Formats: sequence, C-alpha cells, structure tokens
Amino acid sequence: MNRVGFGPRLGAFLIDVVIVIVISTIIGWFSGSFSRPTSGMMAPSTGSIVAWIFGLAYWLIEGLTGASPGKRILKLIIRNQNGGPADQNTLLKRYVLKSSATILMLLGNITTLGFIIGLSYLVGLAVFVGCFLVLGQKRQALHDILAGTAVFPAAARPMSYTGSGQSGSTTPPPPPPPQVG
Repeated sequence: MNRVGFGPRLGAFLIDVVIVIVISTIIGWFSGSFSRPTSGMMAPSTGSIVAWIFGLAYWLIEGLTGASPGKRILKLIIRNQNGGPADQNTLLKRYVLKSSATILMLLGNITTLGFIIGLSYLVGLAVFVGCFLVLGQKRQALHDILAGTAVFPAAARPMSYTGSGQSGSTTPPPPPPPQVG
C-alpha cells in the first residue's frame, strides 16, 4: 500500500481550513467581535478564543478517528507507519504534535504571556516546514515521523509498508506447489 503524497494531503488540509474558517467566522460573529483594543494593543475577545477552541476541537476529530472531514472527503486515513491501524494514543500524539503551535497560541493569549505566543510562532514554523518532508521518499511530515504515523488511501486494505513505495504483505506468501516430473 502506497503512502499518500503532498498533493492529496494539501487538498484535504485546504478543505478542512475552509470549513474551520467559515464556522469560526460564524462563531466569532455570534459571540462577539474578534478583537478589542486594550492599552494600544489588540487583545483577543471571547469570540476569537471560542473560535480557536472550535478549531482545536475540529482538528481533534482527526486525533480521535484517524481522519479529518477533509481527509474523509478525499478518502485518506492516518495509519501507523507500517500501514496497520493506528491506536488511539498514536493518533492523539500526532494531533498534539500537529496542533502544538495552536495550543501554545491559545495558551499564550489566554494567559497574556508574550513569550508563549513567541514560542508558538517558532513551533508553528517547525510544523509548517515539517509538512514539506512529505515530499520525500517516506512521504511523512515531521509530526508523522515523531508520532510513528503515515497517511494512506482509506480504501486500501492494511498491509505492511516496506519503505520503498511498494506494498508488502504482513504474512509471507505460501510456498510454491511441488513440481512433478
């Protein structure tokens, strides 16, 4: 079973981003303005914090089920790096790694600690650059490598990944029939 490359994963991400932006905007409109001036700086409002929490909850779907709505639309699923089903702890570990910048940004804005916000930018840059590792032979982003996961087509049956882009069976082939003669 071949791992999914950059294009389909980017497509799924863009579908998810559109869904999150639309719903977060609606949440922001109904729960208050997105920001309010305080002592010359823009502080997050309740509406923007609620929108961030919604975004984290939305991405948690991927951490709980192995596929975000965007991945489901494009028929992709997160598995362990060998192609077998990923357990819940592995999926949640991947979610925390992938969402770490957003988690830090939310924490920094709630506590108003600037160094946490600054750290969130650095972590976000690492996650962003790490996504381009999918262009490599292993087709794993940094968060996949650290969590021991990879993205595969959902329709394919689980098999062991050989690392060469080819699929390999999890059981050895049967012996050849005896030759007569």
